[in-house]
Amino acid sequence: MPWWDSGKYSMPQDRLALMGLPHWGLRGDKLHHGALCCICGRVATNAHHLIPKGMGGGSTSVLTPSGQRLYSPLIAVCGIGNTSGCHKRFHGANPPKVRWEWKDSYAQRLFENGDIWFYFKSNAPELNAFGEWVQD
Repeated sequence: MPWWDSGKYSMPQDRLALMGLPHWGLRGDKLHHGALCCICGRVATNAHHLIPKGMGGGSTSVLTPSGQRLYSPLIAVCGIGNTSGCHKRFHGANPPKVRWEWKDSYAQRLFENGDIWFYFKSNAPELNAFGEWVQD
């Protein structure tokens, strides 16, 4: 059973299952010069919280049962604030669909049972070795 199925969290389980995953298109947790939008490939000007700020994706974090503090992954996007470009699309009626895809079931099990947090910090770029973001 994944750690987020414990019933102690108010955030929906599909969003909890994303907490701590690596950022997409960023260097560390910062947008860097020359970063490209992960949706359309234009120059990125913002980072979008995959879990909306109002649902815990902002500066709010989640504490796992083992005591690890996890944060929402960020995605490099184009646009000004959330009013234009792909950043606006994420806040619209038909937002782009992105999902994390594990490379193998072992890494997925480590993530789901929370053991991966004994080796990596939340949103660590090294987690990209175990999976990747996919746009549907």
